[in-house]
Amino acid sequence: MRIAVRLAVLLALAAPLAADIIELRSGERIEDEVLSFDGQTFTLKDHGAIPASDVKEVKFMAAATVPAAAQALPPDAWEAQAVLARAKEAQAAFPDVEGIILLDSGTHGVTAEGAQVYRYHFLGLVTSPKTVEWANVTVGFEEERQRVRIPLARSFAPDGAVAAADPAAVQVAEQKGDSTSFGRSKIATLVVPQVSVGSIVEYIYELETFDPFDKNIFEPNWSFQGDQPFWESVLRVELPEGKELVYTTRNMPAGTEKPVVETKDGKTSYTWRTEKLPPIVAEPNAPDSADLVPRVIGSLIKDWKYLNDWAAGLERARMVATPEVKSKVEELTAGAKDVDEKIARLYHYLQREIRYISIKGSMSSGWSGHPAHETFTNRYGDCIDKSILLSTMLGEIGVDAYPVTIKTNDKETAVRDIPVLDANHAITEVHLNDRIFYLDPTHTDYRYPYFRSDDHGVTAVNELLGTIRTIDVPPPDWNWNDYDIEVELDEKGAAKVHVLAKYQGDYEAGVRAYWRSVPETERPLRFQQYVARIAPGAKLLSWNMPDVDDLTKQLAMEYTYLAEGFWTEAGPVRILEVPGLSYDFSEVGLTERRYDLEYDTTKKTSHRVTFKLPEGYKVKAVPAALAQETPYAAYKGTYEEQNGTIVFTADLERRARVVPAKDYAGYRSFCQSVAKFAEQKMFLLRQEE
Repeated sequence: MRIAVRLAVLLALAAPLAADIIELRSGERIEDEVLSFDGQTFTLKDHGAIPASDVKEVKFMAAATVPAAAQALPPDAWEAQAVLARAKEAQAAFPDVEGIILLDSGTHGVTAEGAQVYRYHFLGLVTSPKTVEWANVTVGFEEERQRVRIPLARSFAPDGAVAAADPAAVQVAEQKGDSTSFGRSKIATLVVPQVSVGSIVEYIYELETFDPFDKNIFEPNWSFQGDQPFWESVLRVELPEGKELVYTTRNMPAGTEKPVVETKDGKTSYTWRTEKLPPIVAEPNAPDSADLVPRVIGSLIKDWKYLNDWAAGLERARMVATPEVKSKVEELTAGAKDVDEKIARLYHYLQREIRYISIKGSMSSGWSGHPAHETFTNRYGDCIDKSILLSTMLGEIGVDAYPVTIKTNDKETAVRDIPVLDANHAITEVHLNDRIFYLDPTHTDYRYPYFRSDDHGVTAVNELLGTIRTIDVPPPDWNWNDYDIEVELDEKGAAKVHVLAKYQGDYEAGVRAYWRSVPETERPLRFQQYVARIAPGAKLLSWNMPDVDDLTKQLAMEYTYLAEGFWTEAGPVRILEVPGLSYDFSEVGLTERRYDLEYDTTKKTSHRVTFKLPEGYKVKAVPAALAQETPYAAYKGTYEEQNGTIVFTADLERRARVVPAKDYAGYRSFCQSVAKFAEQKMFLLRQEE
């Protein structure tokens, strides 16, 4: 656990905060005290209210300072001379960065009684306004189970002068979630005084979990690299003698994979140390940074059975259908023609009728949800609550279904080589005849059997069955937008364009969600704005959209518009292009990559465009066909002249979710060829010319 440094969270505290400098976006600097911040407005002691949109930065300069000599320093606190010497050496090695983490040290420990303790020591050189925020020390905790201390928070000026915060000045406040997430966490905050560019920030905090939800579940997790250089990063795990750490590593520098193990005074310690690691340089569509940096993940448990038994016991007790739940299942599935229609009806009920709201008061409810009947009665729940209820309801129609935990593919790859609780989401695993497939009832707009794309290609832990399976990445036509367009041209270059657009998967869910958010009275205007973007000045003639709330039918939209000046005149030649045809390959802008290129899922885009030419015109030239294929994508585009018409057809398929860095050059060349092909034009000529 590292410290989160967020100005907005800090200012949300109820107690007044001291601040010396408020810098406005206009460039004006105000010296005053911030009395409160409600998320929109700062209230200052002497200057009154200032909108947050006008504030560029707040620098805390005098919060709870005491002379360093008067403060009892922890034994691992640094001397000013050593701090300045390390900062000088690090800045020479990394001269053009926003900040340098001089020391990043964490100790995870377990006491003989089973309590869990964590101590974090940070030392950072501030070299830009961005890292001034290191002055805001914020630690999250659960008051019923944990205690927090911040025994040291101080700054060093370039000349070695020290300004220290009083540990007794720690502020505690409720940790605010978003509008759909509610819990019991709190935050403890202390401001390091007199921090500006050139300062060095040092703080230590301690988090004691005196009442762990399970004394056997202890999972230290550490990353040794980040957005700034890490001059020294140290992980130490301390266990009572006789206990053994199970661990796995990722991306560790050569020679650092194995820890230094020492046993002394009844404790066994495992220590990993890295030095002088440069910052991670972001790339478009790169894997999550946690998949790129050196990491250590640990556990006290040697196999999955303990975790599976713990979670399965909770889940099994929650998957009980009350008479009310049974009655609802009968009502929803009455008259369904087959089991798939029954599953679809229950799936769509969970999507639309059970709102997504997360209320968690314990680890058991956080990991394994609330009882099915509670979620059904309340009409709300989060991912695991919905999965518990859907699995329970499917069981009532004779379908085996189970809640499973996953880590979505927009996060780092879940750890599965040692038994740890590593997930951020829960969905439903369905076993039907010889099929195993997945449903995710947290999104409101996926038509059965489609489900969220960030669930694709990840591992699913089924605690009830004791299995770990990989969720397949579906074929491209699971995520498909298909355009059938007719363009009728007249001799003056005007075009009547009719479009039939059909969608599946992610495309369908996204389009459906958008139009559901648009009031019916505004939809004609939105269509008009859309066609005007395709053809400036175009006039919408008609549009037709099915009931976007109906999840039983594939979403299709139909519209017609009139566009004047559809072609471009160049003497006797008329130049045409396919309306709205473009492919966005912005993710291949780099000439080379260090990291794999990742997408959320596969996709397919199809076009069939028929141009009906006016009397007196003939085709002068159309682009040559393009057909290309790689292991990761394929494209075929053709132009054909047929009895006074030009028919353009194209299919673009992205067939893989991940393009390895070693194959990036070929994939980039493919994308560039397709983008260039889409920019080509057709040429017409009057027949007498």
